[in-house]
Formats: sequence, C-alpha cells, structure tokens
Amino acid sequence: MPTVEDPLSIAEIRELRDQLEAERRTFLAEYEQDLEREREIPVDEVGDPADRAEAASDRETLLSAAEGELVRLREVDDALRSMSDGTYGICLAGGEPIPMARLRAVPWARYCAAHQEEREAAGRRGRRWRGASGGVSFASTRR
Repeated sequence: MPTVEDPLSIAEIRELRDQLEAERRTFLAEYEQDLEREREIPVDEVGDPADRAEAASDRETLLSAAEGELVRLREVDDALRSMSDGTYGICLAGGEPIPMARLRAVPWARYCAAHQEEREAAGRRGRRWRGASGGVSFASTRR
C-alpha cells in the first residue's frame, strides 16, 4: 500500500480522474442551471419597489452561485491538466505529495491540508499568503 511519500498509483489516478470528470459535469450543469434561472427572472417589469428589489436580489444570488461554480470548474480543469503533465497530487507550496485521503475528499486540491490551512488563515487576517518550497512567507494586502 502506498505511503504518503509514494506517488499515486495508476489505479488511484484513474479513480481521481473519474471523480474529477464527474464533478466537472455536476458543476457545469449547476452553472448552466443557475444562468438559465437568472434569465427567467423578470427584468424591470412593472411592479412595486419590493418586487424589483427581490428580483434583483434573486439575480445576484444566482449569479454569485454561478461564479462559484465557474471557479470550481477552473480548479477541476487545472487538476485534470496537472494529471496530464505529471504534477497532480503535489502540493504547490511545499512540493510534498498530497495524501490520497485529501485528494479523495477534494480531488482538485492544489495544497496539502497544512498549507491550505495557512492560506485560509492568512486570508482571514487580510494578508496574502505566498507559500514556497522550504518556507512560507506572508505579505500584507493592506496599504
């Protein structure tokens, strides 16, 4: 059985590719559905201000969801490309293999759990995280 340090087996890559392709189909269908639902919302029709505000809010909610699905689609496509170029499953920050359990849970993961947590913590503090092999540095995004 592979350890955390071992590369992914051909069977594991196939499993994860199948999972990514299924996720891609799901995200694409949700994206298209949200855009279609947004198009169905009446625009500037006669109605009171509350109705117009509700329609605008509904449109904004659907477009925001579609934007999130588009981001996830890009992440999935990036993961599929990295499978093709042999870099899939390697943490972009530290260069170590990402454990199979993490890839099964988040097959588009680009970072090991530790580096992902550091990225998220930096974001919560209003800082941009710049991880690199051998170290992590932080730069303020506030001026």
